[in-house]
Amino acid sequence: MDVNESDRVLVAECQFPEVREVQLALLRILKNVDAICRRHAILYWLDGGTLLGAVRHKGFIPWDDDVDIVMPREDYERFVEVAQSELQPDLFLQTRLTDPGYAIYQVPCKIRELASVELEALSDEEGAEWGIYLDIIPIDKYRKFGFGRFVDYSAKYLYRRLCGINASKRADGKGIRQRLNNFFARVKHLIFSDILVEAYRKKLQGKINRSKRLESGYRLGYAFDSLWMRFFDPKDIFPLREMLFEDGSFPAPANCAAVLRVFYGSNYMTLPEESQRLPRKVKLARDIALLREAGVDPRTGQSGANRPRRRKRSA
Repeated sequence: MDVNESDRVLVAECQFPEVREVQLALLRILKNVDAICRRHAILYWLDGGTLLGAVRHKGFIPWDDDVDIVMPREDYERFVEVAQSELQPDLFLQTRLTDPGYAIYQVPCKIRELASVELEALSDEEGAEWGIYLDIIPIDKYRKFGFGRFVDYSAKYLYRRLCGINASKRADGKGIRQRLNNFFARVKHLIFSDILVEAYRKKLQGKINRSKRLESGYRLGYAFDSLWMRFFDPKDIFPLREMLFEDGSFPAPANCAAVLRVFYGSNYMTLPEESQRLPRKVKLARDIALLREAGVDPRTGQSGANRPRRRKRSA
C-alpha cells in the first residue's frame, strides 16, 4: 500500500492514561528540537515507531512511550554543537561527552527532561540522567559494493556485538542465545566490556569521517556507533516531506512505505494483537520523580537513594 496516497488512520484506544502524559511531554521535546533544527537548517526526520505512528495514527502509537528521530551525520554534529544552549531550560542534551555516566552505547544521543525520572533497563549508571527522553541517532553512509561493503558492515557488526556484551544481564531461560547472554553477563566486568566498547567507539570516528566524504555508491544506515543494523536507499529518504504528527507537522522520508518495511515488514499498517499493545518503559516518570524526591530508589524500592546528578547548563 502506498502510504503517500492513503489517508486511512487506525485508531486504538490507549488503556494507559499515564502513557499519554509521557507522550505529551515527548511532543514538547520534539517541538523544541524541531524549532532548533529549522532555525539552523539542520536536517532530521521521524523514524521507527514515531514514523509508524505518524503514518498509521497521525500521532503517537497509543501505547508508545518514546520518540525516535534520525539525522545525517553532518547535521547531527551541528545539532550537538548548538542544541544545549538553545534547548528549553529543563531539557538536557545527553551524550558520552555531556554526561560521563551515560552508558547506553546503543544510542549516541538523547534529549532528556530533567524534571522526570524514567527507568532505563540498559543502564545502571547511578550518575546518568534518567528523564523522559527523545532518541537521536546519526545516519552514516555505507559503501554499497565490493570489499568496501564487507568492511563497513563488519565494522558496524562488531560494534553491535560489543554493545550486546556490555548490556547483557543475567536472566532465566534456555537455549544457546540465553546461555551466551548469561555467560557474558557474568564475565563482562572481567573483560572490561565498558572500556572495550568505549575504545572501539572512539576508533570508529576515523571510519565515520571517511564515510562523510562518500559522494556515490553508498547506502544510508544507522550510525556506526549505534546498535541497530538498518540500511536505506537514499532515494527513499530524500527529498524529505512534511507529515502530520499530533498537532504539528514534522519532516518524514520521501517514501515512508519503503522505510517502514525495513522496520516492520509489509504488514506495518496492521495493528498487533491486543495483548501486545503495551508500553515498554513507562511507570509514569513523574511519579518516579516523586519517589526520588522522597529518597526512594525507583529501581529497587529501597529508601536512602541519592537523586541523579543534575549538571549545570552552560551559559
